[in-house]
Amino acid sequence: MELTTARRGGRRVLLAEGWVDQQFPARLQTMLDRHTDIEEIWLRSPGGDAMAGNEAGLMLRTMYSGITTRIPAGWTCAGACNFVFLGGSVRHVDPDGVFMVRMFTFSGDEALREGVTQGGGSAARASGEVEGSARQQATADVDFMIRTGISPDLLDIMYQSGNLEEGASRCLTREELRDFNVAEIRD
Repeated sequence: MELTTARRGGRRVLLAEGWVDQQFPARLQTMLDRHTDIEEIWLRSPGGDAMAGNEAGLMLRTMYSGITTRIPAGWTCAGACNFVFLGGSVRHVDPDGVFMVRMFTFSGDEALREGVTQGGGSAARASGEVEGSARQQATADVDFMIRTGISPDLLDIMYQSGNLEEGASRCLTREELRDFNVAEIRD
């Protein structure tokens, strides 16, 4: 994910654009420590590493409690980006900003592909590893929702949505954003 500071409306903002990768939480922390005048983080991301998204969101909530997260008009925050966004103390989705939910996936995991290719016990072991990772991620997601005060009912929608490769993502309506305590809605 590319991190760039900018001035918008007289405020110092951090533009966070691209994939959430495993190194993102550490890079985000470095940037926020270096630029202590950042007031908002603007997010545009198709998703990425689910655990890194949770880690970054919890870090925002616990270490940088004054930071606002925003999805500006015309920008989309999906998948792992959702949890980064939800870490903001105050969260805004501008009109025409998109908060797109879907369930995390490990289907792209190289170990699973290799195990299936090899067949037999390799496939079973790889499948077990993916199932274990999925349980761990689901537990982390529930914990995240509880710790940040977001309605855990949001996970029902996320988990019913499937993954991006299957085309089963869902954009929350303005009413859902408000009802699930995802964002303050100002039109």
